[in-house]
Amino acid sequence: MYAVQVRTGRESQFAQRAAETEPEGVSRIIFLQRRLNIRRGGKNTLELSPVFPGYLFVETETDGLHDKAFQKLKAQPDFIRFLPSNTQYEQLTAGDLHIVNNFLRFGTIAEPSDAYFDKDDRIVITAGPLKGLEGLIQSVDRRKRRVRLVTEFMGYQTSVDLSYNVIEKQGERERET
Repeated sequence: MYAVQVRTGRESQFAQRAAETEPEGVSRIIFLQRRLNIRRGGKNTLELSPVFPGYLFVETETDGLHDKAFQKLKAQPDFIRFLPSNTQYEQLTAGDLHIVNNFLRFGTIAEPSDAYFDKDDRIVITAGPLKGLEGLIQSVDRRKRRVRLVTEFMGYQTSVDLSYNVIEKQGERERET
């Protein structure tokens, strides 16, 4: 899998146009998105936004990217570069691939994860894209129902905000009565 940088805000259009050209050896072009809790006027709504703004992922059928596919993708409007550079494009590292695959387990759109807070007031993820990434959680915003993950991705320290839904821990109601 390879990473491609495109003009931010044009990821969806680029992915669609590039897929229509059917680049040789490319099985799919992935645009990772998330439903993020946005709080406006005292109300929470879920809005779709990119997980990694300006980046798409190219999955190939074989271990390498064909030169013809590289040229077709590079010729698309809004293309900026392959990572780390157009002269030296490389597959994602094992760590980067782990993060992308963790999101892809749930499809290309990361829905809010289910979570509750334990007796020590720590967030516990029970299901969703955040499951297994608890160690990367840097902060929790309860009002906006978001967590901030901080990880190294593509050679840089990256933070990603994801939403969660608060669920009631089993047996919680019985203890309150």
